[in-house]
Amino acid sequence: MKDWLLVAIFQLLALLPLSVLRLIGHVIGRVLWWLNSDTRFITETNLKLCYPEKTATEREQLARASLQHLGMTALEMAQVWHQSPQDSLDQMVSVEGEELFECATKAQRGVILLAPHIGNWEALGVYLGSHFDITCMFQPPENPALNSMIYNARLATGTKLTPTTVSGVKTLLKTLKKGHVAGVLPDQVPSAGSGEFAPIFGVSALTMTMVYNLIQRTGAEVVFGMALREEHGYRVIFQSPPEAIYSHDMAESLTALNAGVEQAVTMAPAQYQWEYKRFKKQPNGEKLYRKAK
Repeated sequence: MKDWLLVAIFQLLALLPLSVLRLIGHVIGRVLWWLNSDTRFITETNLKLCYPEKTATEREQLARASLQHLGMTALEMAQVWHQSPQDSLDQMVSVEGEELFECATKAQRGVILLAPHIGNWEALGVYLGSHFDITCMFQPPENPALNSMIYNARLATGTKLTPTTVSGVKTLLKTLKKGHVAGVLPDQVPSAGSGEFAPIFGVSALTMTMVYNLIQRTGAEVVFGMALREEHGYRVIFQSPPEAIYSHDMAESLTALNAGVEQAVTMAPAQYQWEYKRFKKQPNGEKLYRKAK
């Protein structure tokens, strides 16, 4: 009952205008700050690690803004999942770098689209699924009702989905060899045996090796994509990766992948998902998210 109640709430929220959803999300973010939540603690920890050169006041302002954007992202996604793909496309106020992406797809070597957790990646998914033959990995949430809702919403855009398993990686490999697009979220902590440590914002982070392996096995091109929050909708942006991402040296390639994520974050730091424990695994086993007693 609780599972379906959450979906029902999302369905009701989806009926509200985007501006109202963002206002509610803004309030949710402020509440998360006032409650001194674990989410706030993770955000502040990440910002202290990644922006040591900023003053405490600057980091606090960024943390507050990040929590507000987190609230907005959550409610915006409810709308994306329930409205028609065309309604979501109508919210795209501009598209930058589209020629770059189209040129990469025409090369017929396959394209790895890297979408960091910034802005609204579900809105980006609608654009990609509506314009390109793209396959993305999908890890079902534990809530079965939520899983069904998200899965069907993503399929409705034209996106093909494959599980986050070995078979899923094989599907991405086949997708690229056919000259199509494989969508990957590059800034998640990979499972054991699927990553190596590489720096991001000067901090060691366990980084997925899947992208490196796909590049080496297919010669695919890489493009970064994001949908940033604008006043009346979203600005879709495509960017070239650092050239070293194509290096045969894995360490150089992984460092370049993370540099590409940094490049995306720099465009709108407050819209990045700083609430994720990106550095929970460290080479020396250090626990960076342990609260002081």
